[in-house]
Amino acid sequence: MNTYETALKQLDEIIAHLRSNQSAYCSEAEEQDSQALRFKTLKRVLSPNDQATIDKIAAYHAKHVTRQA
Repeated sequence: MNTYETALKQLDEIIAHLRSNQSAYCSEAEEQDSQALRFKTLKRVLSPNDQATIDKIAAYHAKHVTRQA
């Protein structure tokens, strides 16, 4: 799997993680919804040549998803 495909998979995992760990507090839940929407948008516009963004996705995934697995 190349880095672009990995980034798309990681975005799916990040979105699922945000949904499954939804806060009970309204303001935090709204922020999580906004984050999920931004990640969904990023998934649609991500280019295979955008290595800087792909690297940022990997770092976010490692910090927020892999760490809690």
